[in-house]
Amino acid sequence: MTAHVRIAVFNENAKLLNVLFEADEPTSFPGEYRVPPIPWNFTDASGARVPPGDYRIYFQAGDFVSTSDVEVP
Repeated sequence: MTAHVRIAVFNENAKLLNVLFEADEPTSFPGEYRVPPIPWNFTDASGARVPPGDYRIYFQAGDFVSTSDVEVP
């Protein structure tokens, strides 16, 4: 079974800055994690470094949506 997975970064004004990952991925069981992890090098879609501040990562897999706040130094 697979689910469409999208991981995206937004700024404090809810502007999309970068899509870190987007693909159909196999679903896993609770407690299992994707290897390797998906890194973010603090850049926007054009490759420019974002300024220091607070950002929000949105993770969507099928109908599941989760967010995480990230502080960029």
